[in-house]
Amino acid sequence: KYLKRNKNKTQQRLELLMDTIQNQNSHSDRIALPTAKGIHLVEAEKIMYLKADRNYTSFYIENSDKIVVSRTIKEMHELMNPSQFLRTHKSFVVNLNFIEMYQRGGGGSIILKNGKLIPVSRRKKDEVLSFLNYS
Repeated sequence: KYLKRNKNKTQQRLELLMDTIQNQNSHSDRIALPTAKGIHLVEAEKIMYLKADRNYTSFYIENSDKIVVSRTIKEMHELMNPSQFLRTHKSFVVNLNFIEMYQRGGGGSIILKNGKLIPVSRRKKDEVLSFLNYS
């Protein structure tokens, strides 16, 4: 009896864990950003861009301060909706909704609606142009 009860609890915990993992990968409208102060819940549509700094990622939020998390940009980009967020460079991910224009030259750069210039690496140039529906 004792073993059967523990097996059921283990099964329930496993199912809960699987549900949690699947929900994290569903690219929800809000993203949880764990920081030293706590967990910030941010609407994905308000994230303008992400900037990497080694094992830290800074989230630049519309009409707000930046939020720094101790996770790599790769980890954080995997949580984002791939049709809304584009990796333009090894250090940058950009929200499509905030792109004002693509500027040519080298790999090029993206100018956001707030005037911020985001570099595009030569390696990512074709992917960026394809993402922007320009070939």
